[in-house]
Amino acid sequence: MIFGLLCNAAGCPIAAEVFEGNVNDAKTLTPVLEKVRHRFGIQGVVLVGDRGVLTSARIEE
Repeated sequence: MIFGLLCNAAGCPIAAEVFEGNVNDAKTLTPVLEKVRHRFGIQGVVLVGDRGVLTSARIEE
């Protein structure tokens, strides 16, 4: 099981999601970003992640 946690700029949690345990992070990133944009009306985000998630293809998306 994998827990995804979204925090605001002050570090306060604002959303969480649970994923199956054997799922690549890169496959969960885009759907989660779309949910966040829709739910909170956010256009720009700042991502902190490792090289497995923040590839040039993900950044372009």
